[in-house]
Amino acid sequence: MADSTYEWRFDPRLNICRLILRVDPDRLTPGERAELAVRYQEMAAQIPAQVKAFEKRYMACYEELKQAEDDESFYALIDEMNDLSSRISDLNILYLEIEGRYLAGKVHG
Repeated sequence: MADSTYEWRFDPRLNICRLILRVDPDRLTPGERAELAVRYQEMAAQIPAQVKAFEKRYMACYEELKQAEDDESFYALIDEMNDLSSRISDLNILYLEIEGRYLAGKVHG
């Protein structure tokens, strides 16, 4: 598959490398689709570890929240926990999208 077909781009918010497809997937050959499915699986493989890392930080924030002594600390931790929840949700959605695309490709391809 040509380098112009896709690229890996680091997503600093999700802390993973994301596969960016630069062409219409319907125009790919069966061989290119198979290679792309492997690349999507490589991307999906990064997600569980990153979810765990975000969950670990979330739980640390939760423990810190119990000890927060002022409103500023309390709300800063709540904001961080909300951000972490959003990132975890986005990673889970991305994982499901990748798996759906990969499974659909295997069934219909």
